[in-house]
Amino acid sequence: MNSNKKKKSIRDFPVYEKSPFKVKGIEEKYRTLSAKPFEVFDTNSGEMYALHKPKSAKVDVDTLEYRKVFTDFIPKIANLSAPGLRVLCYFLIELKPKKDVIFLQYGKCGEFCGYSSLVAVYNGVAELLDKGFIARCVGGESTYFINPNSIFNGNRLRVFFDKK
Repeated sequence: MNSNKKKKSIRDFPVYEKSPFKVKGIEEKYRTLSAKPFEVFDTNSGEMYALHKPKSAKVDVDTLEYRKVFTDFIPKIANLSAPGLRVLCYFLIELKPKKDVIFLQYGKCGEFCGYSSLVAVYNGVAELLDKGFIARCVGGESTYFINPNSIFNGNRLRVFFDKK
């Protein structure tokens, strides 16, 4: 470590009146919205009928990927060891939308975590199993269920109702 470089304290950082962070990934897109039917009066025939005319509207859409982390598990995340936290981060990146199963590629995970040996990956997986973040799946040694009460990618209701 360079001894000439002074460690910064909190007071060394600027103070802002407004958030300095710009929101990335917000785009305007046109979406077709289903409109409520409305009654139309035909002046020639004197008939009334319902007309369904879809509307097109500009809406803001968040295009960046995100994952949900549920507050009940935040204290558990804070208490993870370094291997457990790194493997959890790998799971977060690899988690597919609306899926509660993940196939762990141990070599790829080790590379992501910066480990030259897979022992730390195995230790991280064991800790995540022990703390209820994941569970083993019949699908094979590398297949795990994600606890949808800890982390998830998408709408959990779809997974819940699809399995009924």
